Amino acid sequence: MSDITPSMSLAINEAIDAKLLDLHTTMVAKVVKVDVAKALCDVQPVLKRKYGDGSVVALPVITNVPIAFYRAGAAFISMPIHAGDYVKLEISERSLDLWLEKGGIIDPEDPRKFNITDAIAYPGVYPKTSPPDGATANDVIIKNATSKITLKPDGTMLLEAGNSIINLMPDGTISVTGTTLAITAPTVTMSGNLVVTGAVTAASVAAGTVGGGAVTQGGMPVANASDLAAHEAEYASHTHGGVQAGGSNTSTPN
Repeated sequence: MSDITPSMSLAINEAIDAKLLDLHTTMVAKVVKVDVAKALCDVQPVLKRKYGDGSVVALPVITNVPIAFYRAGAAFISMPIHAGDYVKLEISERSLDLWLEKGGIIDPEDPRKFNITDAIAYPGVYPKTSPPDGATANDVIIKNATSKITLKPDGTMLLEAGNSIINLMPDGTISVTGTTLAITAPTVTMSGNLVVTGAVTAASVAAGTVGGGAVTQGGMPVANASDLAAHEAEYASHTHGGVQAGGSNTSTPN
């Protein structure tokens, strides 16, 4: 046994250090299991604990950690969290057990403070080796693999889904780029001029109809393509009677 008696200050410092080992505030953890329906996850803290004797030990897996998605009432933004993703853990200064079960303003009924089991997981933190792909200094970007929404400071809004792109510009211009545009609605209303570059095809089943619905202009029926073709042939080959020189009109077509 040592005959050296530690000083009061040394004893106090050692007691504080020992206590601080069990006081947790913020740390990074890796997700090992996720229950998206309950917004809970199991996580493994990534920073190991080193003891005075030199031994280094991993902290235990923390189970049933609530995930703090962006939410206010019924409105929320969820993130597709998977095993292997990183989260930031915020440690509550008091026990969360009863509050997680009941909500409201409660007495925690537990003396523990800053305990590692009272963690809340916030998605978003990653090491420098894995920065977000496509982040910029000025734009707000929401991205999930090949789906992306970009909000630019000039008011431009860009929606991208693979080869489909919708660009909304602050001057009122809207451009849509894709391989096929399908609109399914009982009524499609357009105000203004329609400019088409390329062919316009309509499946017609009867004169004045397209796909079974009436086609009108100014309230009057519009003939279908077959009617127009027949009339064109008729106009090209018809004859008139009573033709004579002078200013008189011809008779009606034969």
